[in-house]
Amino acid sequence: MRSPDVQPLGMFSYVSVEDRVPVDHPIRKLRVLVDAILGELDELLAARYAACCRWSTACAANGC
Repeated sequence: MRSPDVQPLGMFSYVSVEDRVPVDHPIRKLRVLVDAILGELDELLAARYAACCRWSTACAANGC
């Protein structure tokens, strides 16, 4: 359910984040870890998002 990992260019920067962050910076390892965790949670998060959308639609129809 997650959208593709598209890296937008900065609004006023001509240097991408990939170019700005050193190759050996610890945050690169963190991103790999977080992406893996979010991948494992994808189905759960999609189900909860769908339930929230159903509740929101029902609430809007009933004047909540």
